[in-house]
Amino acid sequence: MHAIVSKSPHNHLFIINYICIFFTFRPFSKLYMKEGDVMIGTQVAKVIQSKNSAFPVGSHVVSSCGWRTHALSDGKDLTLLMADWPKDVPMSLAVGTVGMPGLTALYGVEAVLQVQKGETLLVNAAAGAVGTVVGQIGKIKGCKVVGSAGSDAKVAYLKQLGFDEAFNYKTVPSLEEALKKAAPEGYDCFFENVS
Repeated sequence: MHAIVSKSPHNHLFIINYICIFFTFRPFSKLYMKEGDVMIGTQVAKVIQSKNSAFPVGSHVVSSCGWRTHALSDGKDLTLLMADWPKDVPMSLAVGTVGMPGLTALYGVEAVLQVQKGETLLVNAAAGAVGTVVGQIGKIKGCKVVGSAGSDAKVAYLKQLGFDEAFNYKTVPSLEEALKKAAPEGYDCFFENVS
């Protein structure tokens, strides 16, 4: 790969050349892409060349440059990962539970819903990256957690994660009855997870 050196608006030379380690994919990406586009996605990458002291060679970053093995950046689109990232925590979690999906779940549960122990939390699209974390946070906080998902395999996965109840919204005869059956006492909080 050939490096491209560019100048910042402040006339400082900088370059960050990095190589991808982990990719993510979001199903909605196909709605925004046309043939020939780089696949939309986020990645954890290792800096392999740098003229920017904020991103030293060997450091790891999160980037939204799409599915590429190598990319160049001026650093504005990069998030530097901790240099002392715990060895027993996979770096791929920086684009998952420890990254945007996990932070979205945490903010929604704690700051928006402010769930309390003993409450009943309903999560739709519960088997996705955000929904699975929402459910687990709800369980940690002492909530009854109910999830809806679009396949029996996803419902089984939610049960493995510890959701108290889960149902396949595509196959239940009545959504209203499924909701009542899962939580006859009703719901205190609803995490709307489908945009």
